[in-house]
Amino acid sequence: MNESSTTRGQRSALVERLGLLGWMVCLAWVIAPPARGGQPADFEAVTILEGLTGPVRLAASPTGQTLYVLQEQDAAVIGVDLSDPSKRWTAVPKTPGLTAVAIGCIDSSTIAIVGHGSEEWSLCTHRLTAPGTAVDATPVQSVPLGKSTAKASLVRVVIGAARDSLAVAGLPAPMAPILRATVTGSRLGSASTRRCPRGFAARPVATIQSGYGEWGFLIPEAEGVFFSWYSPGGTERLMHLATGLTNVRDAVACRDSGLLWVLAGEPGSLEHPEGLWRLDARFAGGRQGAAAVAVLPLPNAQSLVCLPKQSIAVALGGDPARVVLVTPHDQSNKSNKSTEPTEPTTGTESQEVKNR
Repeated sequence: MNESSTTRGQRSALVERLGLLGWMVCLAWVIAPPARGGQPADFEAVTILEGLTGPVRLAASPTGQTLYVLQEQDAAVIGVDLSDPSKRWTAVPKTPGLTAVAIGCIDSSTIAIVGHGSEEWSLCTHRLTAPGTAVDATPVQSVPLGKSTAKASLVRVVIGAARDSLAVAGLPAPMAPILRATVTGSRLGSASTRRCPRGFAARPVATIQSGYGEWGFLIPEAEGVFFSWYSPGGTERLMHLATGLTNVRDAVACRDSGLLWVLAGEPGSLEHPEGLWRLDARFAGGRQGAAAVAVLPLPNAQSLVCLPKQSIAVALGGDPARVVLVTPHDQSNKSNKSTEPTEPTTGTESQEVKNR
């Protein structure tokens, strides 16, 4: 797609704005260099929840102190106190007649669940109560999304940084691939394509959104998986970059680290190993690019969510399924990475990281 001078100007203004606001990290990977020398910090993955019935989807409270775990097969949501993962409770009980496929935490007292019956899809909100108190399976609100009988394994709830809107992405055809709803207190507006990008070459497999409302999508095309960045209103595609990734399942941009994490790869592949990847900026020949770095092998990784202290929770499928907490060993090295100069990288990079 040829870029107009207006689009180039918007992109320059966007990069300049993000450069001035380095803490705003949903797009920080685009302008920040990779970790020093291209080497990611050493990570470890520790199981914090097991014996689950998969597939499993994850969400976190605004403070990151509570992890919410959705088990799709029974549509129940488990709350986990991350200061002591042995403390668990039923946050939302099973909803009769609902196949739940995605979850998002709107605020400290409201959670959103996407689900469907035979063909009707809806976005339901539930009030969260204190651990140990009675909870009601009846949703506070149910917003219709549309109809489809197709299977969908990549549906996600994307909460806006200001928590005044949310998006449901990865919906199956014939529904639009992404719908947006405003949030006012604990109430949702109707779901629509207003201010959502359209006209993708293929349906996105992962979606993120910046603090200013810009949209980021990982899109599988004939030449591979591309990262596309759109204006807040969805009318302008600002960037479209090859990533070298394959088989993408989920992605998240973490605000405290400035990193974009992706679950991707093929089981048993040496070139594209299955697990956790980091998508870095790449500048080569004066052009913006992206470089994917394999960080940690994780079998059957399904979904992930950002947590405080640069940690990530990842749901792993299997029988039974489990949730692991991924943390960097060297916090100081990660926190200082953006100040270190690096050489431009090319293509997909794979780094071996110990899983202790």
